[in-house]
Amino acid sequence: DWSSDVCSSDLALEGKASCANCPSQTFHDSTGATSCKACAYACTAGHFHTACGCSNAGHCQQCTAGQYNAAATLAQDCADCVPGRYAAAAGSASCTPCAAGQYQDFSRSTACKPLTTCNAATQYEFSAPTVSSDRVCASNTPCGLSQYESAPETASSDRVCKEHTLCSSTQWETTAPGPAQDRVCKDHAVCGATQWATKQAGTHHNRVCADHTMCDLTKTFIAAQGSAHADRVCEPLRTCSAGWHQLEAPTSTT
Repeated sequence: DWSSDVCSSDLALEGKASCANCPSQTFHDSTGATSCKACAYACTAGHFHTACGCSNAGHCQQCTAGQYNAAATLAQDCADCVPGRYAAAAGSASCTPCAAGQYQDFSRSTACKPLTTCNAATQYEFSAPTVSSDRVCASNTPCGLSQYESAPETASSDRVCKEHTLCSSTQWETTAPGPAQDRVCKDHAVCGATQWATKQAGTHHNRVCADHTMCDLTKTFIAAQGSAHADRVCEPLRTCSAGWHQLEAPTSTT
């Protein structure tokens, strides 16, 4: 008489002439069963259901810290908290976002990390933080001896250094360079055709030009012509004294 068979736990008659394994999503945890029970997975929020099948009905178990289950569901496992969130205790129904001044770059975390603080005297914020990434600090660039600071550093930007301007051979330095200012150069003055340089050009001073002296040819003659580097020289005309007479009329140069 097959109906008198006593099936072991995890087996049942299920309308058959002999004991058979319980099908998927069913179980039986006692002997002598004639049918299998349906797995019941519903657990409260913050819990998950262990495996059900054969002779094991499974049971509800708390999600571990760092995981959560939002509501009463048929879930057989819990979800990990994503980066930027955490679950400090087991049995959490949700993950808590990191507070201001904190971040978390890993999933399944139980706490958040404090953000790095840049040294205001020597660093600036190279990359801003997010809830899932830390602040990245970088050292301020030091300007070299041949450079000046064209833009100061800020909390979120580096110092900008530029090379000092070099004056050319036709220029002179009107403003000396410094750590916070550039060298200022200006073109040397160029004397005109009727001028001469009373002061030659230098690296730190300008060329000084003056008009050539104009000789009054009724009273003087040109003893030496002017040049780019010398003035015209005028000498007084000779005046014949009493008893003398002029043998040769003066010219502009005699």
